[in-house]
Amino acid sequence: MQKKLIFLFSFIFLFQIAYGQSSIDGKIYNGVRLRDLAGKCDSYIVAQDSMAQMLYPSVANASDVIYTAYIKRDTTKWIEFVRSNDEGRTWNRFSTENSFASDDITSVSLYDISTKNRRRNAGRDELLLFVGGSPLKYSAAEPGTKFAEPIPVSSFGAYRITSMTKLNNGKLMALFHDDGRFIRTDLDTMHIRRSVIYKIYSSDGGKNWSLPDIALRHNQHGLYDAVVFDSPNNKDRELIMICSDRVSGTAYISFSTDNGEKWTYPVALPDFIQGDRFSVAVINKKIYIAYRDMCRHFRNGSVNPFFGDLVMWTGDLKELVKGRKNGLKVRIADNYPQTTEPDMTDLRVYDCGFPTVTSLSKNTLSVVAYGRWDTNRMPYIKNFIIPMDLFK
Repeated sequence: MQKKLIFLFSFIFLFQIAYGQSSIDGKIYNGVRLRDLAGKCDSYIVAQDSMAQMLYPSVANASDVIYTAYIKRDTTKWIEFVRSNDEGRTWNRFSTENSFASDDITSVSLYDISTKNRRRNAGRDELLLFVGGSPLKYSAAEPGTKFAEPIPVSSFGAYRITSMTKLNNGKLMALFHDDGRFIRTDLDTMHIRRSVIYKIYSSDGGKNWSLPDIALRHNQHGLYDAVVFDSPNNKDRELIMICSDRVSGTAYISFSTDNGEKWTYPVALPDFIQGDRFSVAVINKKIYIAYRDMCRHFRNGSVNPFFGDLVMWTGDLKELVKGRKNGLKVRIADNYPQTTEPDMTDLRVYDCGFPTVTSLSKNTLSVVAYGRWDTNRMPYIKNFIIPMDLFK
């Protein structure tokens, strides 16, 4: 009888946590502090349409202006652009040379590749736009000006450029995943569809790109949504990659000390960072990882109260690598909010993500992401502005 009562009260507690009937702020859940900021931080609409879906935003910050590219999907797919001069509180559309309308578009990725030196009045301000599909295409333009028609990077295709970074040798490195949809590998001869991470390089500021080469693969699991960032400790000029297995929800970490040429075998991260569609910012040696939480249950069997939502984990490198449970996990927004237990087979429950984390003035963070932020609306894009004091 006592065991049944313990189970009953545990179930009630977990149900209250999962569906907002009890505050979880300050709770130690599976060894990690939880905090729920859903509905408590300032948020601003980036793009919304009652008749169309606003999807897959990508954000670049150039000259104190925030630019966002995204896909608008109704009867076809369109690429649209907005910008903000007030750190993401108000947004205005600016047009392109053409509509970029095509059913073949799979994603957009926007990056600041400016080389401007304002002291010397040298270099240039420039944004680089990747358009996913077959073939992968790109276009470049000065911030705020019109992008020309994207042209093929080469003959290969890519679903989405998930990360791009400038290396210590001056080259640009971009990453994407593919499971044989666009690029054939040795696994195809064995009829195995397992996604791997590819890398491409540019040595001329994004004008020309190398052919893809495998950066990372796992012997048993597919890898997706890779993002690369510099080590907070700047140890040996180390690069860190985080990626995910969409089937299990497991996230992996890998390291490189030679400008991304070779990567360590991927190691699973602790279960308090399980999900996909990552974005990472490093501020004062502290790591901020925003992502879509796709862990239904922790490895000890307990329920994850943030499944399907936009979340952020923050901590130091040791906590991330060693799995020390001293970090903080925050729910930024509740995706597809419901007052009853959600149907986990309903894709709308976890239709969100592709965040971009940006450090703003006045000790605040910006997280731009799409989601079903209202149950009865099409997916749309919001900017969540969060005081960094809330991550302490």
